[in-house]
Amino acid sequence: MTPTHTLQLHSTVHEDRTVTLALVEADLPAPGPDEVVVRMEAAPINPSDLGVMFARANMSTVVRDDSVAAHAVRATLSREAMQGAAGRIGLSLPAGNEGGGVVVATGTSEVAKALLGKVVSIRGGAMYAQYRCIAAQECLVLPEGTASVDAASCFVNPLTALGMVETMRMEGHTGLVHTAAASNLGGDGDRSEPRCEDLQSLWLNGAQAGLRLWITGGWANGTASHVRHVMGCRGMAPD
Repeated sequence: MTPTHTLQLHSTVHEDRTVTLALVEADLPAPGPDEVVVRMEAAPINPSDLGVMFARANMSTVVRDDSVAAHAVRATLSREAMQGAAGRIGLSLPAGNEGGGVVVATGTSEVAKALLGKVVSIRGGAMYAQYRCIAAQECLVLPEGTASVDAASCFVNPLTALGMVETMRMEGHTGLVHTAAASNLGGDGDRSEPRCEDLQSLWLNGAQAGLRLWITGGWANGTASHVRHVMGCRGMAPD
């Protein structure tokens, strides 16, 4: 039986400089001829997802708010964050850029019906949900036996990596160094971020070996402009 309703995670910025994140029930449209319904079983939280979910709110202000929904939280935005979120005030935005799951219902086309029961990876927003109706052509079918959790992150991070490599080659760099310890995964202040002078040494040693390195990420001391000046490389900026 094709599901007709789904729970979704929605984010709303309010005039009082707060943002609410709530689990709400939404209608699930019946799949069109070339569409499928995916039972969502896994979805990652990327930095871009956090931007939609919390709009750069101060996370120390998070409180439960039953006035919005049975399952909801509210957090306060700074004035600066509120300015950045001005275009979404009052809008209930479904969250989740990508995810993985199993096709449980399909439209009438042969392309759609061929996906029934398949584990797929999909993207396009509103992925933090029980079910997602989406065009069959938007589904990436994974090999038999693949778990949904392994299908959940097939787009954002891979496309970021491909974009970094393409940019490196386009700008004539011969190597790429990513300081992962300064990323959302590894960031831990000065204790884990590489020092500016260490990156300078790495870049200069590479130059002596005939390499033009593009270093992306962050460093514990020194500004982006300082690093660019010392290294003479316009790709040297924290992401």
